[in-house]
Amino acid sequence: MLCYQDRRTVLRATAAVAAGSLTAACGTGGAPPAPRPVQAAPARPDAAKPAPAAAPAPRRFPGQPVEIAHGPRDRPGVALTFHGNGDPAIARSVLAEAEKAGAHVTVLAIGTWLDDHPDMARRILDGGHELGNHTHHHLAINSLPEAEAYAEITGCAQRLKRLTGSIGTWF
Repeated sequence: MLCYQDRRTVLRATAAVAAGSLTAACGTGGAPPAPRPVQAAPARPDAAKPAPAAAPAPRRFPGQPVEIAHGPRDRPGVALTFHGNGDPAIARSVLAEAEKAGAHVTVLAIGTWLDDHPDMARRILDGGHELGNHTHHHLAINSLPEAEAYAEITGCAQRLKRLTGSIGTWF
């Protein structure tokens, strides 16, 4: 993931985001959203148009653990990670502001959001950002039985694969 080298630049570039973001932050309070039926992605209107490049596949980073808890601590930098859910107009605005500032962000998308707004997967990737899996329904995954937790992860992975050609790099 690309990061800013100067934290003040990050604060200036993301000031517009202060009034809104891709969605409210993840939380544990309140009831989880009810599962919604899967909707098929609309057919591409121009079948002759070449298919877009696939999203990056999962990969390991040499010398890094399976779960990365923080970036390098020997230099200043900020990783911008957003929760992919909510109003797509706000998401497009946040992505555009990040791009104007030369920033690349990671969007961890909820599968049902991708079902409702399949164009957002390509918008994120085509802007040079990273797209990851944030489960299908955004349930409290740690409280689910193993089979249900696995279904939540694979459900979103299937959406990502269908829309981008890859299950994405990040979970």
